[in-house]
Amino acid sequence: MVDIRTERTRDEIASSSLMTESLHLLTRSISSNCVLARQARLDRDSTRELQTLLWASRDIHRLLSLWNAGEVADGLAKSCIESACHIAERIRELVTAGRGRTRNQLIDALRRGPCTRKELPYPYQGVMNLTSPEAIMKIKPAGTRTNARINRYGRFETVYYLQGDEDRAVAKFIQVNAEPLGKVDFRRGNALQGGLPEDIYQKIKEQMEAR
Repeated sequence: MVDIRTERTRDEIASSSLMTESLHLLTRSISSNCVLARQARLDRDSTRELQTLLWASRDIHRLLSLWNAGEVADGLAKSCIESACHIAERIRELVTAGRGRTRNQLIDALRRGPCTRKELPYPYQGVMNLTSPEAIMKIKPAGTRTNARINRYGRFETVYYLQGDEDRAVAKFIQVNAEPLGKVDFRRGNALQGGLPEDIYQKIKEQMEAR
């Protein structure tokens, strides 16, 4: 088979480079947005549409790979890139809509009361990154992975809550961390004191001392 690339003009080669770059950018965009889509927990219809878009994007990628090998005409390759652009944009729309629904579910859950990681309606890895008109806070002792002085108390469960709901958050934190908190000597300075905001620590201390 004749290598079509050897017969291309300089302009065609330049165009070829641009289309190859576009292909790589679109592939990365589709891939990264698919990760976000999975985190956003799309509804059933959106999940089906996402799967269809992924199948189409894979077909397009195969065609563009053939084009890069000189086996597909430039016109078809350009059409493929245009289709890939539409696919990438639609996936972004699905992600935006999905994250909006997830944010609303999360805020509704936290309005009902502070939550541990397992109780959240959203993968906890992205909770603090969600844009929300209501600030999402958490009670988590700093250094729980590296500070041996804190680790000796045991494992602390993180509690998420909405700003302004500190009292309920502290009560929840004490409830789910009764065992490690029972090992803390609140009568004197301790490692936990340095790992929490002062106001949160004082609330925990007051409730623990009142028991």
